[in-house]
Amino acid sequence: MFLIAAAFGASLDNLEIGGPWGSPTAVDATSGWWNPAGFALGQGTRIQLEGAPTFATVTYDRAEPHAGTDVVTLAGLVPFVGVASDLRLRGLGIGAALAVPFARGGEELTPPGPGAYHLMSGMSQGIYFLAGGAYNFRDLVSIGATAGLLQTHWSAEAATDIMPDLKHAILEKDPTQDPGYTDSDLENPDYSAILNIDSLSDVVPTFSVGLQARPMPQLTLGVAYIHGGRVRNVGDAVVSFGCPPQSDTIGRFGSESFGLCDATLNAAASVAYALPSRIHAGVAFKPIEAVRLEALGGRVFWNVYEDFDIAITEVATRNQLANPQAATLVEQNRLWARANTDSFWGGLDVKGYFADRFTAGARVLYDQSAVPDAALSTNNYDADTVMLSGLFAVSFLSHLQLGASITQQFLAERDVSTSSFYMTIDNAPAADRWNYPHANGVYNAKVTRLGVSLMAEF
Repeated sequence: MFLIAAAFGASLDNLEIGGPWGSPTAVDATSGWWNPAGFALGQGTRIQLEGAPTFATVTYDRAEPHAGTDVVTLAGLVPFVGVASDLRLRGLGIGAALAVPFARGGEELTPPGPGAYHLMSGMSQGIYFLAGGAYNFRDLVSIGATAGLLQTHWSAEAATDIMPDLKHAILEKDPTQDPGYTDSDLENPDYSAILNIDSLSDVVPTFSVGLQARPMPQLTLGVAYIHGGRVRNVGDAVVSFGCPPQSDTIGRFGSESFGLCDATLNAAASVAYALPSRIHAGVAFKPIEAVRLEALGGRVFWNVYEDFDIAITEVATRNQLANPQAATLVEQNRLWARANTDSFWGGLDVKGYFADRFTAGARVLYDQSAVPDAALSTNNYDADTVMLSGLFAVSFLSHLQLGASITQQFLAERDVSTSSFYMTIDNAPAADRWNYPHANGVYNAKVTRLGVSLMAEF
């Protein structure tokens, strides 16, 4: 009944895996993520290491009731490691990649803010470890595949309003003892609990397949499929309850009778959800040897990302409870709506190669939002986005290249007035996937990605 359910896991992608060097027609080390057919199309052994400091801010001006401004910030480092090699065997290629196609989190600047009932702090990320091979048929068509592991990490801290459940528990014990709560009393810190979920994780198998074709030397076509998967992250949680004031005689007595007044309880936690599969596609053309143009895009099947299936368990075994009923009230399974829709992205890329030492390039991408207004909140913020990128690289020594890139994401403002999240005192115990505080208001965000890459060819 007193289920505490934090949920952080944005639908935002890191589309520039491996920096703006990566694409569906890549033959360098980034092909391990973008399209494994590229394993067999490059020469020698290609290695790329990238670290990408990423900085993001989401500003949320929440509408009434309980209006106010909240700011969520993130600073993180997104890694990429890739290798591809022909093993000096004609037509053959092998390779591997570590890629983080989504890694989003954040922390309220001044917690608890107006968005605290959806997010105070959190991180959700998926890491793909892929290894496989490819074969190039007569320099015309290359087919590749990988097998691998998808490792997910999920952590969160959020507030939960326990007032509706407290009222229900009191009336269940004694129908004559109505505490008289109204909807205007919701989101009172004295009637909230804080759930801190510490680094839940899971590992599931995954794979990718790809094809690249070169009908003429200047033209390359590429398409790839990268499989998602359903995960169930498990780990530990700590639940810290507030306590109704002395002026609320009925509510205070009810909380104390269950041993939950200012209590801190240890628990096990799990969060299950499905992550999307995706398709990459690209068409590259070299009008002259020093210039490469590419149209690239893809579709992400976010529709599988329907709900968080959240469970809080093992309260009875991990705590010395004054009232055993407390475990029954806290331990629950509950859904939280994500309600994503499929999305697409697309863009144009241009690179120039100068004096056999320098590479410069630019890229523009459009990424469609996957989160409808009904399900948008600070813990899954997404918006239609235009990404502008620039890169520069210089070769030094004979086999090494150092590159730098910058991407600025311009996210559209979202003004939400039709949030389906809706909590009321008169609701039944929290069983519905939308039974959470409203998330109406105006959202703005900005994201900056810096990339530093070291590339080697032998």
